Amino acid sequence: MKYVLILIAIGALFYYCFNNHYLIDAVMKSAKFVGAPVDADNLEKRPVKPYAIPKGHCKAYFPGDPHAPNIGQELFATFLYSSTNEMMADNEMNYYLSEISVPSMGLATLNFSGGDNLKSKLANINYSGLQSGTSFSTMGNNEATQANNFQSDAVKAQTAVDNFVNDWVKDKRATIESRMGASLNGGRFNGLEILGHLKDADERFHLKLFCDPRNQIIIIIGVVGHAKRVAGSGANKFLRSLEMWQ
Repeated sequence: MKYVLILIAIGALFYYCFNNHYLIDAVMKSAKFVGAPVDADNLEKRPVKPYAIPKGHCKAYFPGDPHAPNIGQELFATFLYSSTNEMMADNEMNYYLSEISVPSMGLATLNFSGGDNLKSKLANINYSGLQSGTSFSTMGNNEATQANNFQSDAVKAQTAVDNFVNDWVKDKRATIESRMGASLNGGRFNGLEILGHLKDADERFHLKLFCDPRNQIIIIIGVVGHAKRVAGSGANKFLRSLEMWQ
């Protein structure tokens, strides 16, 4: 009976914490700025070197040796996805690279045969926002894609990215200020580029997400931190360093 009461108490505490966002915010904020270690006071001037996710399909150039996020440093709720996550942090900004397996998000139903056929289907997502450099303010990528009668399989791939972003925004209570189509490797990989701020308006983010339908994965590269750093040349150089392959 004693152990049953203990389990009930633990369950009640977990339920309360899960539903009390103020408590969660306080714990996460404390972990991030107090308990979570940083790799250096400032990483911006450090030389970069390539890092490829082990047995993965991407690499990026970090200002040092990346590692798995510590508690409070996670970019997203990692327990919800099968993923490999690497990051570095200084006192003003975090650098992230993640490879996420998403077969449950509709990619398992895609019918890509590979080769030139795969490339031609993915290349069909060439958004007007991507070509002009403007963001979509009233139309989401799914709507834009469907409105232009793109391939249905390519729409499903884009939907996987959109669904992940929508879930991430809700979880982080983030505000997206700019949402643009993104493309890599000449249109072979497509997705989204989003900029905005978290619940704490002082925390800015700039993320790029790309879908690889053949391997049923989403690749995320991004930075989160102070506005000046997130908009700076070091952050942009890191974001542009992403390479993907199949």
